[in-house]
Amino acid sequence: MTTWLAALGGLLFAAACLLAARDVPSRGGLRLSITKSTQSLVNVVPCVRRGVPTHAHPDDRSERGMSVPRRGFLNAVSSVTALRILGNPLAAHAFEKLPQGYAKVQSKLDGYKFYVPDFWLLSKTSGNDAAYENPLDFQQNLFVSISGATRFSSITDVGSPEEVARDIEKKILKEFMSTRIGVRRDSQIVSATPRQGKDGSVYYDVQVRVKSFASRNQLAVTAEEMEKGMEQEFDRTYVTSIGVANNRVYDLRLQTGTDALQSSKGTFDTIMASFEVSEVKCPTMDSCKANGAKIVKKLPEKNPSAF
Repeated sequence: MTTWLAALGGLLFAAACLLAARDVPSRGGLRLSITKSTQSLVNVVPCVRRGVPTHAHPDDRSERGMSVPRRGFLNAVSSVTALRILGNPLAAHAFEKLPQGYAKVQSKLDGYKFYVPDFWLLSKTSGNDAAYENPLDFQQNLFVSISGATRFSSITDVGSPEEVARDIEKKILKEFMSTRIGVRRDSQIVSATPRQGKDGSVYYDVQVRVKSFASRNQLAVTAEEMEKGMEQEFDRTYVTSIGVANNRVYDLRLQTGTDALQSSKGTFDTIMASFEVSEVKCPTMDSCKANGAKIVKKLPEKNPSAF
C-alpha cells in the first residue's frame, strides 16, 4: 500500500509541475509563467517545489495554476537571466542604454549599427543601405553605403587615414561632376584620424570640406571674365566614418552646412562614435541568402576600389 501511494504521489507531483509550466494568468496567486524571454526557465528549474493548487481569478474560473514561493521564483528568474547573459556575451548589448533623444538603427543581416536623432526622418529615395535626414535643416543628412566584396579584413588593409581621406575626397568631387559651364569646386581635407570603437575595432573618421562656385557669366569668352562673375553656391562639410567587416568596406557619411557644423558637433560626435560594423553570422548559408544578407562566398583575386 505504501509503495502504491508513493507512486501515485509521484504522478500527481509530475502533473503539478506540468500545470505550473503552463502560461496562465498571474492573478489569484504568483504563477510560474513561461514567455519567450524566459523559455529556458523550465529547463533550469522544472519545478521549484511542490505547489499548492490555487483557484484562478473569478473571471478565469476555467483555468488553474500552481502557486510558487516568491523567493524561489525570483531566485530562479535571476539565475536564468545570469546564465543567459553569461552564456551569450552579445546579450549584454541588448541592455545598452541609448543617449537621450536618439534611436538605434541596426542591420543584423548586413552587420552594422549606429545611433540617429529620434526626430530625423527615414529617406527612402537615396538608394543607399540606410539614409536619414534632418527635417529642421535640409542640408543635414546621413547614409550608410557598403562596398562590394574585397580581400580587406581590417581598415588598415585599405590604407592609412590620410590615404583613405584622399580617396573619399575624390569620391565626393566625382559625385559633383557636372556639364555646367563656369562651375568650380574647391575641396579640403580637414581631418583624418583613427578611432577605436566600443567593439575594439579600428575605424577612420574623415572630414572633408567642399565649396561650390558658379559663374553668372556662363557665356563669357575668357576665363578672366568668367571668374569675375563667380558666386558661392554652397559650403558643406562631409564627416565620414569607415570600417571593415565581412570583407566589405562600410562608410557612414554625414553632411551639413559648414556654418552649422560647430552647433551640431555634439550630435555628429554621438552618431560617429556609435557607428560599429560586425561579422554577419547565420545558422546556415541558405538562411542568410533567404533574408538578403550580403555574404561573401568567394573573395576577388584583386581588391576593387573601396570607394
